[in-house]
Amino acid sequence: MKKITISAYLIQTFIIAILFLPFIAVIPVKATVDTLRYWDKKKTKFVYYDKFNDGSQIVVQAARFPIKAPAVIKSLSVTLTGGTGAVTISVLGHQAGEHIPTLGLYGRDVIGSATITKTQNGPQTFSLNMPDNTKTSQNQIWVMVSGMTAGMYLLSDNTTLPVACTAGAAGGDYYYQILVNAQNQLAVGSSGFLIDVIVDYPSLTSPEYFKDVTASLGFPTNISNYTIAWGDYDSDGFQDLLVSGHLFHNERGSSFKEVTSSVGISGTPQSNAFADFDNDGDMDILFLFSQKDNPPPSIL
Repeated sequence: MKKITISAYLIQTFIIAILFLPFIAVIPVKATVDTLRYWDKKKTKFVYYDKFNDGSQIVVQAARFPIKAPAVIKSLSVTLTGGTGAVTISVLGHQAGEHIPTLGLYGRDVIGSATITKTQNGPQTFSLNMPDNTKTSQNQIWVMVSGMTAGMYLLSDNTTLPVACTAGAAGGDYYYQILVNAQNQLAVGSSGFLIDVIVDYPSLTSPEYFKDVTASLGFPTNISNYTIAWGDYDSDGFQDLLVSGHLFHNERGSSFKEVTSSVGISGTPQSNAFADFDNDGDMDILFLFSQKDNPPPSIL
């Protein structure tokens, strides 16, 4: 991506613009108010991205903000640079947990949006107040800038941030910046846009959030989740887990113990299931393999 530097002293010339609906009055500040920010206010130089490395023009820019607990989104500020003209700023929801705002690019999962007018050349900051009681119970939101008049850009710093989350082979890594060209090709940035989001956390502990207990319950952390089935194979009243050909015995709700080899099963099937095939009251196990595999296509 092509990036261009701009001196920080220009940042002090910002004009604050208050927008119309759907961004309206801000609710009173509480002790739990937090500012989500991934850019460095102390930097002396800032940058903006205008093109991909292949020369295609950037038309959409989005910033990802992890949310640590259910929150009320109160307001945000966005700093643009370049020439004058119109731009649409949207707050997007969870985006199905994806590392890119795919739904938002098609106008879906939009919490609120407004079209603003940039009235001066160079940096200009816009403060947007969200409607009262704008809540999110998910673990991320997005701020997306789109429909920019040619020559307008979203400002960024150039500090390299660590990856927020690594999804591995099953998905992409989670960064804080996404850039999109007119062909809907995407690129990630490793810095932070000059965007602040003000949120209020009613509580930092919530039953809506899950804790990763994979390792502590006795499961290997590198096992594939290609095939999964639950069933009480030994009729002790606790559900056991069959995953990718590995059988884990439920130790009466306290942990899981792998018993794959000791019960005489082997192989990594394309599908597996528990079922009482002979109606004797005990759960049996079915492995389904593809036709090209050896052992044969299915094992009971």
